[in-house]
Amino acid sequence: MLLTQPTYHRAHLEEETPITDFRKINLDQLNQVALMNRVDTKYLLSTSQLTRLTDYLRPFYMALEINGNSRITYNNIYFDTPDDIMYLAHHNGQLNRLKIRKRSYHTGQSFLEIKTKNNKGRTHKIRVATTEDSQFSRLENAYIKTHTKFNPTSLVQKLTNQFKRITLVNIEWNERCTIDTDIAYQYQSRSHRLDQVAIIEIKNSRCNKNSQMRLALARLGIKPVAFSKYCMGRIALNPDLKANRFKKRLRSIKKLNTQSHCNKKP
Repeated sequence: MLLTQPTYHRAHLEEETPITDFRKINLDQLNQVALMNRVDTKYLLSTSQLTRLTDYLRPFYMALEINGNSRITYNNIYFDTPDDIMYLAHHNGQLNRLKIRKRSYHTGQSFLEIKTKNNKGRTHKIRVATTEDSQFSRLENAYIKTHTKFNPTSLVQKLTNQFKRITLVNIEWNERCTIDTDIAYQYQSRSHRLDQVAIIEIKNSRCNKNSQMRLALARLGIKPVAFSKYCMGRIALNPDLKANRFKKRLRSIKKLNTQSHCNKKP
């Protein structure tokens, strides 16, 4: 496995976020809305806020289901240079930045992914099939050299993370939304969890102000935010990293965790 599973508290999402009565789609159908070149909009909320959200979304979205499961486990390894060039590019607000990671799914599929964000705010992701291994193969070395400015021999593993994802597709088949929860990070002997925080990402070919997900979040008073699971994980496990730009986001996460724990049923 890419990530040794940490010890989780009992997840509450199945109880609080019923998606069993969403219309279901399979992986082949999901691939019709690949959106590898897209506009991403992210939101942060507590897991206790998800029930009201999914109640509203049910008529407008379908949920991905694989082998009877709609909460899919994702495992990731993130790579960076020893001096953290990719992390610092994000922290400093640099445009035309990228991430390099390996991602595996509980289906057994694994990919090396290169994810870029340009100066127009568009996200572009390319990937190649790989193995569940923290080392680069000869093919992966060539892929990185072809598509980035980095020499793969200069990249080192910086973070592993795991999360559960619900993927929704709207009934017009032109938007994907993901809901990530149970987010856990590891680096060497250190670990950290965001077990009471949900990250929602709306993915469109272009910004759609009439997105039902966007409207539902607005009704709950939840506004778009800039958020990177990679950067938040790096900060959580590396307190010496430069992090001034992310302090506001760290406070938001702490507040959401506090709200969720206060709202738990006794």
